[in-house]
Amino acid sequence: AGSAIRLDLHAQNIVLKDNLIDYVDHMGILLAGYGPGTKDVNHHNTITNNIIHHVGEIIWHGHAVFAWQSGSNTISNNWIHHVPRKAVGVAGPRVQILMKKHEDFVEAAKTIRSNELDLDAEWSDDTQAHFMPYLHAKNNIIENNKVTKTLLQLHDGASINVSGAGEGNIIRHNYIFDVDYIGTRTDDWQRGTITTQNIIENAGTGIVHKDYNHITNNLFININGEAIRMRAFPRQYFKPESVIEHNIFTKGRRDPYGERDLWNTTEFFATKRGTKPIPYEYILNNNTYAFAGSDKFVSKHQKNGVELNSITTEIQQFVDIENKDYRLVDNAAALKSGFKPFDVSMDSFGVSKDFPERLRKLDRDTMQ
Repeated sequence: AGSAIRLDLHAQNIVLKDNLIDYVDHMGILLAGYGPGTKDVNHHNTITNNIIHHVGEIIWHGHAVFAWQSGSNTISNNWIHHVPRKAVGVAGPRVQILMKKHEDFVEAAKTIRSNELDLDAEWSDDTQAHFMPYLHAKNNIIENNKVTKTLLQLHDGASINVSGAGEGNIIRHNYIFDVDYIGTRTDDWQRGTITTQNIIENAGTGIVHKDYNHITNNLFININGEAIRMRAFPRQYFKPESVIEHNIFTKGRRDPYGERDLWNTTEFFATKRGTKPIPYEYILNNNTYAFAGSDKFVSKHQKNGVELNSITTEIQQFVDIENKDYRLVDNAAALKSGFKPFDVSMDSFGVSKDFPERLRKLDRDTMQ
C-alpha cells in the first residue's frame, strides 16, 4: 500500500534493523516529524543493516529512506538498489515556502506551525539563517551505505539528497556506483552539510553543490559529467568559503568542474550575490587530479586563486581500479595533498555479514 515503515511525529530512539523491504508503493522507511515550528520530537532513530529496493512502485517519488523534519538519526550500512528516485533523502520545507506567509497551498505549507515561528524576515536578510532553528532535519549521519541504480523514473534529485534541512548533516563513507544521474546533492536551501570519505563511481554527476557545505576526502572514479557541479539557487543569500579539499579525481568524460557566473541571470536572482564566478569564492585546494591533462585543467583555475596547492599526476593512485581495490599505491601523490586514507574495502559498505541469510537470498534472486 503506502510506505513499508513509518516513524510518525513523536518517534525517538527506535531501531529498524535487519529488514528486507521491497516492492513497496511509496517510501521504504519514512521518518516524519512535525512541520516547521518549535516542536522537535522526531529524532535519534537508527536505520541500519537493511536491504531496500523497488520502492515507489506506484508513487514514483518514493525513496528507500526519507527523513523529513527528523534529526540526529543514523542511517547506516544499508544496501539500496533499484529505486525510482532517491536512495536517502533528508529534507524540510524550503525557505521560500516559509516566506510565503499567507499562502497555504504550496508544497508542505499546511504543515507550518506559523504561530510558533518568527516570520519577521525580509528577502534582504539571510533568511536561511533566520529560519534554521525551525528546520529539524539536522545532525543526521548517513554512512556506510551501498547504493546503486537510483533515479530510475524521476531524474530530479540525487542518490543521497539533502535539501531544506537543518545544519550538521554528514554524508560519510558511502559507496555510490553505477547511477546515471547524481551521486549526492546539497540542494536548494541547504547549509552546513559535510560530504566526506565517499566513493562515487560511474555516475552521471558526482556531487551537486549549492550554498555553504563542505566536500572533503572523497574519491571520484570515472564520472561521466562533472565530478562536482557547483551552482547557485534562486533567492540565494550567498555565503562564501565552502571547503572543497583533499579529494581525488580520476578522468571522466568532462573536466571535474567548470566555471559559472550565475549571479546576474533571471533564473538565479540572488538576495546576496557572490563577487566572482563560481567556484572562485570557495576554498578549493589540496586536491589530487590523477589523469592525463590534469595539469592544464588545474593551472587554468590556479590563475583565479584556487587549487594553489593541488597536485596533478598521470600515475594511477589506486592498487587495482578495475577490480575495485581503491587502496592507495605506495607513495601515492594524493598523500602529499593531505588526503587521509579510509576503509575502501567493499565489505565496509552495505549490510554486514550477519544480515539474515534467508533475506539475503531473496535479494539475490531479485538481482539475477
